[in-house]
Amino acid sequence: MRDLVSTFGRSPRVLVLDFLLNNSTIDYCKSDIAARTGISRATLELFWNELIKTNIITRTRKIGRAEMYKLNKELPLVQKLMKLTNKKGDKK
Repeated sequence: MRDLVSTFGRSPRVLVLDFLLNNSTIDYCKSDIAARTGISRATLELFWNELIKTNIITRTRKIGRAEMYKLNKELPLVQKLMKLTNKKGDKK
């Protein structure tokens, strides 16, 4: 099984995508994603809107003030990344 980090390096974007691919059935808030990938929240904010605009991640719900997000497994690009890394996810 390949992962994005070993293939593409440890850039913050790769770390986030790799984390979401490995945890594609659960939604997370931005703070959790930053903490679990080891990047700062400020660094995550630098490219977060790009992930939203390209539909790679989608907002799933709001819990209190926290907005929750997960990988958009319906997007062909995400499906190709899942295939590349041998990740299997349900289509929900």
